[in-house]
Amino acid sequence: APCGGWHQVSFYDYATYSLIARLYRNKFVVDDFAANYLRVHPVFKALSFIQNLNFLYTTQVVAEMVDPRWFVDSRRPESPNKLNLYFGLTPKTQERVADKNYVLRRAREIRCSCVLSAWKTQDPNEVNLADPRNFLYRVWYSAGGSPNGDLRASQCFLQYLCQNWLAAISPRLGVKDGLFAPNLFFKMPDEIEAFTEYMAKSDPEIGKNTSN
Repeated sequence: APCGGWHQVSFYDYATYSLIARLYRNKFVVDDFAANYLRVHPVFKALSFIQNLNFLYTTQVVAEMVDPRWFVDSRRPESPNKLNLYFGLTPKTQERVADKNYVLRRAREIRCSCVLSAWKTQDPNEVNLADPRNFLYRVWYSAGGSPNGDLRASQCFLQYLCQNWLAAISPRLGVKDGLFAPNLFFKMPDEIEAFTEYMAKSDPEIGKNTSN
């Protein structure tokens, strides 16, 4: 897997850094201009496979990650630990985020909450689990629901984002077959089939849920 380091700015980097610059100018409020940068981002198509993502929080998560290569451990390339720790995806932090009486103060707590708000936009009891595009809610149920379900599904979402982002830039890195393997990532055959068919299509759209 590729690791971060010095490299020339490319189209793949431009969308990310333009997005970050826009958020800085806007005091981290996601406006239409910032949203447009996400639409041309290399990972946008894979993200749009997931049903009803919150567009605003998803944009913030992408801006926070900056470059997925920064989170690849050269000694353990498959380990998600660096990514999970940065975004506060640990049991203790997730419990604080789940506590409505707790005031989020630490950066990792806020990042953890942002990840959760990006994908968890519906009441899990009302989600159609038969739809393979709702695979994060399947993870949520398999983990026993909140807050452990929140944690496992958020970790899954971040891995999905990171791996597909790496896959999107892999041709530039000389990797012919990409870096995202649906048959290894997804748990069910219908998820693999739906993802493969979706990625073969064009004109993706992230779900319409844009509430804060």
